[in-house]
Amino acid sequence: MPRRNLTVILILALISVLYFLAFIPANSAGSENHAMVGIFEPDEGATHSVVDRMTSPKADVSDWLKHFVRYDFYHYGFPFFAISSIPAYLTRWLGYYENLSVLMASYRQFVNVLPMIIAIWILAWLQDRLSSWRSVAIALLLMSVPAVVRNGLWWHPDGLTLLSSVLILWALWKDQRQFGKYFFIAAALTGFLIAMKLVGFYFFLAIAMLLVWGIKEKTLTFKQAFHKGLLFMLVMGVAIFLSNPFMFSWPDLRKYGAIILREVGELSQGYGTVYETGLKAAWPIMREYYGEAVFILLAVGATIYGIIKDRNRLFCALSLAWFIPLTFSLLTTTHFKFQYWFPVAIPLFSNIAVLFPQKGELKKPAQKIALAALAILLLWQGYHFISADIKRLQDQVNRVENSAEIAFYDTVREELSPLAGVNVKVYYDYRLYLPYPDGWNISTSFDLLDYPFVQENKYDVLLLLRQRIRDYIQEGAIGVDPERFPMNQAFYRDADNGSIAGFQLVYRDDTGLIFVKDAVCEQYFPGGTCQSQP
Repeated sequence: MPRRNLTVILILALISVLYFLAFIPANSAGSENHAMVGIFEPDEGATHSVVDRMTSPKADVSDWLKHFVRYDFYHYGFPFFAISSIPAYLTRWLGYYENLSVLMASYRQFVNVLPMIIAIWILAWLQDRLSSWRSVAIALLLMSVPAVVRNGLWWHPDGLTLLSSVLILWALWKDQRQFGKYFFIAAALTGFLIAMKLVGFYFFLAIAMLLVWGIKEKTLTFKQAFHKGLLFMLVMGVAIFLSNPFMFSWPDLRKYGAIILREVGELSQGYGTVYETGLKAAWPIMREYYGEAVFILLAVGATIYGIIKDRNRLFCALSLAWFIPLTFSLLTTTHFKFQYWFPVAIPLFSNIAVLFPQKGELKKPAQKIALAALAILLLWQGYHFISADIKRLQDQVNRVENSAEIAFYDTVREELSPLAGVNVKVYYDYRLYLPYPDGWNISTSFDLLDYPFVQENKYDVLLLLRQRIRDYIQEGAIGVDPERFPMNQAFYRDADNGSIAGFQLVYRDDTGLIFVKDAVCEQYFPGGTCQSQP
């Protein structure tokens, strides 16, 4: 077994520190207030309110435990929020909690960037034991994958999901098909991952493969394999409950189950409208975040080569068995988002390292030609990766200045100046920027609008995002709720035509539209009529 190389470790440490620091300017930008956080990443606004409740000062330990464990937002599991509470507590202690830019940057750096770096170190160790230039090369390659950079620019469970997945793969590799201590450590880690995000269930194929492998090698009888499998599931199940302690409360468990069922439906269909599935729909996203087809196929081919040629065979087999079921699901039953593929694609990409030559291997001309071709391909793909990464980081740093939604807020203030300080009820699409103006009662919704919703809520002003209107009235759009969707489309078609019943169109451009109720126009606008601008 190759020995760790101090020079390699120091080089990787320097690269990792610089990589971590490179995200800080981008992760501090666009977080001046809660409304700004909401337009760029709506989920972050919701999760921050949860962590704020969890970590706010409580009367006593009992009260703190009650609110910390039963946090009442079970879209993500307790591990994600518990780990997110660490930067929250730290910034509270240092006096920076009210500085939202610092707080959001600490969430993104600690909960996403740092776990990804740790995961990449583990993958480099699994491939090369941090013993040679191969470790540095594979770490640099993985760090440059656009999905990794993009995932470092928000606060989501996916960095922790990658780290948990890699730790499970490490434990299963460490076990070396002995089905002992590390096998059941992997079971506990799988339960932890499932508690955080259900993706952990897709490890079923890797575990089944190991058990069959054990039977074939005669290290396990069929009966022993069956018992080991049952015990794995038992340990995993206990870990799920221990990792999500709110599940010991029946009302919270029932609420969690309802949320999971709803989200499974949304993943298979879409949000509001039915999303297209399949490779054709997924490919543009895969290509943008994970590289060209030749690069992805190279990673798959390297994995198969490693299995056939016994080059890190066990890890290659584990990563492939982890990769196949989730990939199949994403391409057949759910719509594809870059983060869904993240925990299986990155470990698979690390297997490209098995193609890197070891000392003394390059003896034949054909091997040297193959290595040159591999180097050219990786340098070409790496160049495109890094170019995309630099642009993404620059765009993130400048996202406030470049945001049409934030610029639209200046138009809202100008066009609705007669309503400044007036107690009116305002609806705004959640991707529009609307800080909390004095006197306005504002609200938003992730659901599609229709006339009954607007009338029941008695809105005085509607601020609608143009892109959202286009999405819902485009040809071929299919609603998740087929009974209500025609009502949604009728409302959005009227909005697109500037003719919402009971409202006047005040302003429209390519970003948004402003509607004001007729009675409000008559009472507050000069001449009693809101002036429409095409």
